[in-house]
Amino acid sequence: MRSPPHASLSCPQPSWIRDQFNRIAPQYDRVNRLLTFGMVGGWRQRMLRAASPRPAAVVLDLCAGTGELARLWLRTHPDTARVVLLDFAERMLAQAPPKFPGQPVQFVVGDALHLPFPEAVFDTVLCGFSLRNVGDWRQAIAEMYRVLKPGGEALILEMCKEPWPLPVAWFIRRAVPFLGRLFSRDPSAYAWVPESIDRFASGEEVVEEMQATGFTDLRRHDMIFRVSTALVGRKG
Repeated sequence: MRSPPHASLSCPQPSWIRDQFNRIAPQYDRVNRLLTFGMVGGWRQRMLRAASPRPAAVVLDLCAGTGELARLWLRTHPDTARVVLLDFAERMLAQAPPKFPGQPVQFVVGDALHLPFPEAVFDTVLCGFSLRNVGDWRQAIAEMYRVLKPGGEALILEMCKEPWPLPVAWFIRRAVPFLGRLFSRDPSAYAWVPESIDRFASGEEVVEEMQATGFTDLRRHDMIFRVSTALVGRKG
């Protein structure tokens, strides 16, 4: 199996990651549900329940992919003024529009490390299972902070590097690549999942980086066996 080119921080070169996601885009939602035994939707909902949104909020879904997180947000918060879905994998983003008939959404192909927005324009920034897939996750957190309004919230859902029980570690490291290859018929995209976690940080390290960036009122919500972790912080 071909290994991706290495980058200096958490992930390979952005072009390699974009190619992986573009290739698996049509099967992405189905395979995610299968690999998580349907739990991924509940993880997203649990993170969103931790939010304290403002009325008529303007929301950014960072690395939005196929739009599942934004779809759940609008279902939970129908008074939202606007949601911007941003992703650099255009074929992933192309899966999203049919999920938002007549809803106040905008789709932007862009880079999470260089957001095409001025400072202090969003009330909430969402980031689901994407932070470990950017070239510099610390810079991505800094960009979230920059585009948030004072008092706005960042909500991050991620698979962090944690000491899982042995059966969980075996499933993620061995079964996920095999099943991902089987279900998606892609030889390498899901092999990246365990490697991306190994290259990433622990939940505590992400919390520390958010604090160093300026986020306050930090809250952490671990899912079963810490397979995924939701982190919420407010712009000071």
